[in-house]
Amino acid sequence: MNETLQQIAERHGFSPELAQTLLSELQRSRGRQVTFNDPALGGVGQWRGGILLIGDMMNHGLKAKVSAFLNDLAAHAHASPVDSIRTARRAERAASAFQAQASGQREAGFSMTQNGVSYKYSANRNELIVNGTDVYDTTGLRVMGISSIQQNGQGVLVLRTDQGEKQISDLTRRQ
Repeated sequence: MNETLQQIAERHGFSPELAQTLLSELQRSRGRQVTFNDPALGGVGQWRGGILLIGDMMNHGLKAKVSAFLNDLAAHAHASPVDSIRTARRAERAASAFQAQASGQREAGFSMTQNGVSYKYSANRNELIVNGTDVYDTTGLRVMGISSIQQNGQGVLVLRTDQGEKQISDLTRRQ
């Protein structure tokens, strides 16, 4: 086990053996995804491109800890400098996965559907559209991902941004 992997495990409070097991799985998927079943990680779970699902859904602190751990391991999944550059480029492209033609220019953003709710983020228009009707202002934020969490028995939409996690209730709704 190399020193960097040991440091990642220690920084996040997980065992080096668990870090090595997860890293091996991440290397098989080129840093894209890993599935696991470990009590230290909240039970059965899956991480894919920054989106994390764990069995212990209500433990938001653990979810944040596991997510940070897996993000660091994914970045470490490619050992050579060339692979690290490729991984960084892939991550940048994934953050701008949805590309549309608007006024002859490529528009950065993404769209997805999760748990029956559709999302479309447009970086150029600084907006997030939920279910095709609700439009939220994202001016000043670079949205890199969306997830939904359970909070007080209700689903809450959380945005992963360059300024940290933001709930949809933090955004201004456009009329």
